[in-house]
Amino acid sequence: MLLSGIIILAGVAAPGQNASQVNYDILPDYIRNGEFEFKANGTTLVPSTSCEVFNTTNMNVRKGLFVMDNPKVILDQQAMELNIEWGANAVADLYMKAILVGTSVTKY
Repeated sequence: MLLSGIIILAGVAAPGQNASQVNYDILPDYIRNGEFEFKANGTTLVPSTSCEVFNTTNMNVRKGLFVMDNPKVILDQQAMELNIEWGANAVADLYMKAILVGTSVTKY
């Protein structure tokens, strides 16, 4: 896969809701004030970076999208890690989802 962007969204579940029922939106301040890194292929593809890059408020792009300046290749069957260090403690029942944006690459 040729990774060209990462989307991270968050939402708080109401009582009795699960992750599939949450309304996901832009990361709240206590997460945006933290940092993230993305690892794949046994190496760090995105070094420690502010979570503020996912703040797309008042921008004409997809909600929560961080576009990578240089797309990265992720090899088949390789472990991936998305580590997030929060700026402060989260509220109860917070859910987050990450979406990898890219293109599948195949050989003929």
